[in-house]
Amino acid sequence: MPSYAVIDVDFTGTAGTDTSYALERATTATGPYTLIAVAAPLLAEQAVYTDTTAPFGTPLYYRATGDQTGSVTTYTAGPLDQAGQVWLRDPLRPWADLALDFCDAAQSGHVPGCAQPSPELVWVGLGDETWRADSGLFDVLNAERPADVWARRKHADTSLTFFTRSLDAIDRVYDLFTAGGPLLLQLPPEYGVRDRFVQPGDVTMSRISRDQRRPERRWEVPVTVVDRPLGPAQGTACATWCALPDAYPTYGDLPAGRTFADLAAGEVLCPDGEPLNPILDTFTRTVAGGWGTADTGQPWTVREGPAADFSVTGSAGVHTHPTSNVFHTTTVPWAGPDTSMRVQFLLPAMPAGDYAYVFAVAQYADPTHMYMARVRIDPAGPVTLTLRKRDGVETQLGSFFDTGHTYVAGTPYTIRFARFGTTVAGKVWPTAAPEPAGWQITSTDAALTGPSAAGVRTLAGTALTNVPYVFRFDNLVVT
Repeated sequence: MPSYAVIDVDFTGTAGTDTSYALERATTATGPYTLIAVAAPLLAEQAVYTDTTAPFGTPLYYRATGDQTGSVTTYTAGPLDQAGQVWLRDPLRPWADLALDFCDAAQSGHVPGCAQPSPELVWVGLGDETWRADSGLFDVLNAERPADVWARRKHADTSLTFFTRSLDAIDRVYDLFTAGGPLLLQLPPEYGVRDRFVQPGDVTMSRISRDQRRPERRWEVPVTVVDRPLGPAQGTACATWCALPDAYPTYGDLPAGRTFADLAAGEVLCPDGEPLNPILDTFTRTVAGGWGTADTGQPWTVREGPAADFSVTGSAGVHTHPTSNVFHTTTVPWAGPDTSMRVQFLLPAMPAGDYAYVFAVAQYADPTHMYMARVRIDPAGPVTLTLRKRDGVETQLGSFFDTGHTYVAGTPYTIRFARFGTTVAGKVWPTAAPEPAGWQITSTDAALTGPSAAGVRTLAGTALTNVPYVFRFDNLVVT
């Protein structure tokens, strides 16, 4: 069986035209799904995606969502065969990946239990694992005990040990580690260690034979477990490279004064420029009095509501409403002219006496200027969706959509909301269920333009009685 999953992405059978897509992966048909690619380019609504981080030994389910139309296509692959090997993978340079074998006596590297010259790469094992404390003790004047300042513990530091047994294998180790970035470590299931991304430290090579002309080497690599890396953007955030020849067939057709430097910077099809990287946030930090900084480095800003009502718990971003009828809003800066966002929300308790409202917000300039996908949760459970605009006054865009879902307290739901050009679109569904194939509501509006911010907004209805009322958010993506 193959070591990588190859997906033939095809949107030619769906309504509308997509030029880029987001791809998610799961190991069951119902999820949960993990985002593995954003703003991936399409050519004539088709692409081939090689999943270089797919897990071994399990069926694989893929869900591709068109960024422009919201259309969803699904695919299956796997299971992939690990062949009992340890894999070290560079997600962006799969040609450099290493598969390491086992020997009966790996510490020697060339004893009878490990026949010469094969295997060339021999796995020895993991070092002790350390979960570093993120804390400090500070003496306090005229106090017996120090002040204890602490945060979420780091997970985890360990080390990798392996042997190479040929000169060619030494070159292959160099190829893998020379780029310097994080690697994916995949161990056989007997280790009880899930696939993990690790950032290698200093690589140490030891010559283990007294006769140093022999090729055997012992390698020690300290590593730290890190989050999944995000690959470089293909094209730009507001246009893929395949759109360039459609607009400007030759260099001579470029607008006057534009150069190849402008092209590379994404400022030809997007004259105002835009961020090349998406915003991602999994809310694994702990923050009080705000939301701190997203995983990808953008600062969250409290726009509406007292700062004390906002926190991050290590698993979610939280809006707490001590009273009813007060908007609470948190946003991150987003400079792109278009916005496509996805976020999960959860209500720990059902609203009593009035509705609870959850908003995905784009083009946010101030409390009276923004686009919104508004999800309304009835005390009896029905979930409805509307698209709305605030441009001095609030206006509903398009129709009112009854999702047919009945909310149950503690159930995660996902909102997708997009604004491309003059098109505004949204949908909402239970996170554990398949994503709806198309947008539930679309409308057009051109009133609000220019870079601004994206984020989430909440409201406890005027007559809501079970305050303080809490909204929880997770897994936000903005592209």
